[in-house]
Amino acid sequence: MANARFETTFSFGRHKANCRVLCQACGHEIVVAPSAFYDVFPIPVTIKEAERRLRCTACGEKRARLIPMPMPMR
Repeated sequence: MANARFETTFSFGRHKANCRVLCQACGHEIVVAPSAFYDVFPIPVTIKEAERRLRCTACGEKRARLIPMPMPMR
């Protein structure tokens, strides 16, 4: 994953990576499975656009940061 380029929301599924969604306003964070992005964004959008659209469930701000995380090995 070190050389993987995450340009769109579909990149998480393609590179088999979870996404850490961090609110830069309050620090609230969640880990989202790649399949969840297909529900929220049925067509691929850029990471920058997804960050602009997502709203924090804790504070309501739109200051998300999407951070790729490798999926745990089984």
